[in-house]
Amino acid sequence: QIIAEQRMHYPLDTCLISHEPLRDEGEDTATEFVYDNRLVRLCCKSCRKDFLADPDTYSAKLDEAIADAQREHYPLATCVVGGGELGSMGEPFELVFENRLVRLCCDGCLEKFHANPHKYTDEIDKAYADAQRESYPLAECPVSGMELGSMGKPAELVAGTTLVRFCCDGCFGEFKDDPGKYLAKIGAAKD
Repeated sequence: QIIAEQRMHYPLDTCLISHEPLRDEGEDTATEFVYDNRLVRLCCKSCRKDFLADPDTYSAKLDEAIADAQREHYPLATCVVGGGELGSMGEPFELVFENRLVRLCCDGCLEKFHANPHKYTDEIDKAYADAQRESYPLAECPVSGMELGSMGKPAELVAGTTLVRFCCDGCFGEFKDDPGKYLAKIGAAKD
């Protein structure tokens, strides 16, 4: 369950250790595993062994790489917890939760964030969706190919930093099994 949920948020396409391209989940050389309640994707079993030999160092590097990949697209100018303007108290405090960047006005908001993290990541997702809905590039569901709205109000998910709209929530499972395939359709439609 953790792998399917977090795979759609995983922003890296190269191995954290070898810097080799990550391959499709089904290939023998790819490796995915859960460490400290989060998905880690590496290119091979040798890199997994290296990661597990020094998980604190590699987890910090993973956080840094994820923050770098998502910071440019972050949808909020205010702290999702305290409401203060990001930067009003110095550099925003950043953390990575379940492979997703969260920016806070200060580390004083951290305890409140951890008390109910999904409440705040849902608010961040809503901000991503609101910012992208008007310019969404597809008129059809990326999974079924059906026209958006043909089955009522389109269902939505945010995958990483990208809004994905579906004909219905019945398409969520297939999307989560291979998000890269469907995100590529959205990316191609934007070009």
